[in-house]
Amino acid sequence: MPNPLSTLRALLVRSRTARHMTDLATHIKAEGDAGGIATIMDVLPSLTRLNADTGLALMSRVEALLTLDRALEPLLARLGGECRFGQSALRASLPALLSVSSEMAGAYLGCVTHYLARPAPMVHEKLRLATLRGLHFQLEAMLYKALRYLQPSEQDWKTLGRLYLFADEHDYARTPFVLSSHNTPVTAEALLIQAALLNLSQPENLLHKDIAACDVLLSRLRQHCELTHRPSGAEPVYRIDPDSGMPPERLAHTITNRHQRFLSLQPASTALADLALELENRAVASETPGQVLTREQWLALIRALSVRWTADGGKSLRRADRQANNEDVRVTDGLPHIALALQFADSEAALPRQQQGWRMVDESESGLGLFFPGALPDLAPGRLVLVRKIGGDPLLGVIRRLARQTLGTRVGVELLGDAPLPVSVQAARAEEPCVALYVPRDRARGRERWLLLPPDLAHPGQECLLHAQGKTYRIELADETATSFDDAVHMDFATLARLA
Repeated sequence: MPNPLSTLRALLVRSRTARHMTDLATHIKAEGDAGGIATIMDVLPSLTRLNADTGLALMSRVEALLTLDRALEPLLARLGGECRFGQSALRASLPALLSVSSEMAGAYLGCVTHYLARPAPMVHEKLRLATLRGLHFQLEAMLYKALRYLQPSEQDWKTLGRLYLFADEHDYARTPFVLSSHNTPVTAEALLIQAALLNLSQPENLLHKDIAACDVLLSRLRQHCELTHRPSGAEPVYRIDPDSGMPPERLAHTITNRHQRFLSLQPASTALADLALELENRAVASETPGQVLTREQWLALIRALSVRWTADGGKSLRRADRQANNEDVRVTDGLPHIALALQFADSEAALPRQQQGWRMVDESESGLGLFFPGALPDLAPGRLVLVRKIGGDPLLGVIRRLARQTLGTRVGVELLGDAPLPVSVQAARAEEPCVALYVPRDRARGRERWLLLPPDLAHPGQECLLHAQGKTYRIELADETATSFDDAVHMDFATLARLA
């Protein structure tokens, strides 16, 4: 016979857990716009406590989560928008947003697992919304990982897949739900499709702003796609096994599995082509808050996705074949640090941001594959890097691919030029010169001599003084910017006169 005192104590503990979540939600609502990262950090231990309380009744668990979810929604929407489209200083909240999104998705999956073990019909209606909210949070977590250049884990795909399968097996995977007051109705299937499209967009090859814009674009494209039980539609077709914990894979042969689904990318590619035509015929176009992308940038992103969604993922368009390699290299990133490293090239002193421990794993005529056994949180695609082999000449490049994995960071570098020189450039009315790089030859485009300048100095048509190797020249920058990088701008120039 159960001990009445133990039973009462257990009931009180369960009651305290649910009441604590309700009180927390009330506090978050009262904070309003004053809430921030500290609020999220307060929520995380409470979610851990809720997930660990296996004795909490399913109805109480679902209601507590939905109550907390509604309270958090405005705060998460605001911070999420800042992380996607704000300045780099605002992106410090990315780790906290990733953590709370993962915990919320896991908590909703816990409700589903609880229901499967002990079905409770009176909870089922609320569980439908809980399933969709869980899928939403898991998709958010995968987006935040992409923005941090982290690879989705097996658990990420399993959480997504199990929530989708629960909705599918209970016949509401294609039922639209309104997840918040700011969203149009969405289905469980559409959320899984969006996660698959994000993965197939190869975010490790995109800039931060392009990943954020891609998320907006995919929320529009997902409506054109559907999951089928058999391969259908034109290639490329991808297999998604929601129960496997694996990302979408290119369909090579059909494997019998009742859980597997198939996704044709042709409808999304057709919609992309229509959108490109619409943008080309419009003077101004923007799909994100704060006009994060110009029309030209949107078109460039659409072209990139169109290539990546081809049958081979764009591999056939590589400019040169890769050759395996395995040698130590030194890598310095960022325009000012590269200039400093070149100035003190013969010094053995440890220079800022010059990292030892790098290895080159492959190379081609146009690029390098690098590996570093660490996280390197400051690196991002678009950042300039200087790579020096032991005893070799320095190579200037730009990061085009970044993937942070368990064992370290893999970096793909496009080579820009050989033997760059540190120089200084001074605008006509500026008091101090700025550090810059002079590149004798553009490896990729075959151009002769060009400059890499800080963005603040890169004004087309501006006259400047160029100080290089003890000589001074008066130059005029080209009428247009050639290429913009993370912390530098590539500009052609004309020499007007030698002054000294």
